[in-house]
Amino acid sequence: MGAGSRRFVAAYFAGNRTVRRVEIALFAPRGNRWPALQAVNLAGLAVDAMAARRVRDGPPNGYGWRIPFDVADQAFWESAIGDDTDAQSWGQVSLALETTARYGLRGLGAPLAVFAATSAIRRARGGPWRPGLALWTATGALEGLLWSRTRKSHGRHVARRHDQDAAAAAEAAFLAGQHSVAMGADSVVDAIEGVAPLLGPPDPDSALLRLLDAWKSSLAVRAGSVGTYLGIALAKWERRRNLHPDLSSHVAVHLPEGEGTVILTGAQVAALDALLDASGLRGRVEVRSHVGSGHIPGRAVTLEVDGAEITVPEDPDRPPSVYDPAPVLLAAGIPGMLGVARHSSSAVPASAVLPPALILTTASALAARSRGARSGEATARSALAVTLLAGALHTVATTLGQRRGHSESGRQNIPFTYALEVPAFLLGYLWATTTPGERARGAAALGAVAAAGTALLPRPRQARAVLSELVNAASLVRNGRDLDSALRDDARTLGESFTAERERRVAESFESGRRLVVDLVREAHRDAVRRLDEIEGRTDPEIVAAARSRLAGVEWRLAALESAGAPS
Repeated sequence: MGAGSRRFVAAYFAGNRTVRRVEIALFAPRGNRWPALQAVNLAGLAVDAMAARRVRDGPPNGYGWRIPFDVADQAFWESAIGDDTDAQSWGQVSLALETTARYGLRGLGAPLAVFAATSAIRRARGGPWRPGLALWTATGALEGLLWSRTRKSHGRHVARRHDQDAAAAAEAAFLAGQHSVAMGADSVVDAIEGVAPLLGPPDPDSALLRLLDAWKSSLAVRAGSVGTYLGIALAKWERRRNLHPDLSSHVAVHLPEGEGTVILTGAQVAALDALLDASGLRGRVEVRSHVGSGHIPGRAVTLEVDGAEITVPEDPDRPPSVYDPAPVLLAAGIPGMLGVARHSSSAVPASAVLPPALILTTASALAARSRGARSGEATARSALAVTLLAGALHTVATTLGQRRGHSESGRQNIPFTYALEVPAFLLGYLWATTTPGERARGAAALGAVAAAGTALLPRPRQARAVLSELVNAASLVRNGRDLDSALRDDARTLGESFTAERERRVAESFESGRRLVVDLVREAHRDAVRRLDEIEGRTDPEIVAAARSRLAGVEWRLAALESAGAPS
């Protein structure tokens, strides 16, 4: 788990435990014991902060003292404020998330041990088993597994994008290596090609013939290429097109500066070549790219070529790599919405929670099916709108549908708490990529859902019960921001690790391209010398002398290239 991921899990842990402490503080019984209970609560908050630092900095993670502390803490507060509230067991959400995010399903051992121990203590005191409290452990475990999946999916996405960029940069470097030898006023390739007419037609299998025809083979499209810059693809097509002896069919492609870095896959380069070949282009060809800076490799590319629009289709074998959290986040809200129906205190009927849960289920399935069609940010925005809609429906249905507005101890039931959780988290996740106005509108919509639920609560209304839910929603906004920050940090760390690999590939590709031409010229030089020896007796001495002089120049340039190891 990367540093960014550890910080996110630690921040989630701290937020969850802080909300729990706030709820305990709000509902601790008033009286002579109240100051002492608050002192214990603050001490527990300090221990929670120590545990969060262990989560952030670990391993070691301190489970040897943390698990006994959680058992004692939960048992104490169940005895102090009663067990008709779930606040005491909320802490198991963060513990289960942490352990399953780190260890997968094997990590369930720690939260299940806490659940079993606290259940046994409650039963020994004559209280109920309350197996429904295991829902908090299950919720945390599900969130931990989803986070682990999200982190791995995001890592694969980042790695693929870096690989595509590195492949495109390596191909550009390969061609640059060829150009460093083959192009320029003092090109060694021009020198050897200048000798060829003096020697007559080269042998069919000779390196000299391969050199004269080299660009046809070296410019062939590599259909399996991971990535090629648009500018490089156009330059290669231009050079291949201009090999034709008919000068009237030659082209000169012009692409505005900054538009050539769009990455195409190998199949897309082949498709672009076919489209350009079929366009009957001649002379100066103006090309404009109609894609933005955030283009995703593999997605369709629209170009304007000499005033006509052409579209390079999406690569069916290399679909766009898009990180899209919407399906997971939408699915994460379903258990909470359905879970309201299990609370015996509020007695919300299943018919009240099924419609909003069905909306989230459908939206999650649709988002997963259309993954890659839009950017992850765009789908997250849509998911926020969907969760607000489902949350509003859930709030009205559950608040009006609950059969009991207060628990046996007199505490007000807030069934719409789960309607706020996922949209609050999504609002935080989108925080860094939205404008202040968009954030204000999102917060206002979230507040409107909470206000509607509060207005529908039966009297007498308890401000502290509503306040505790608002604190929880604010904590989830913070968690969403932490998730976005964690993914960005992990992407930055991965990017740094890929930088050295990219530089290595670029350097090796430049040298490979350079060496390809140097070796070909060296072999062609030997063929030319052998050919000249064969024809010397029947060729004008002045022509032979001129040819030997040029070949000596080629030999000198080759020696300089090989000794310097750099472009001539």
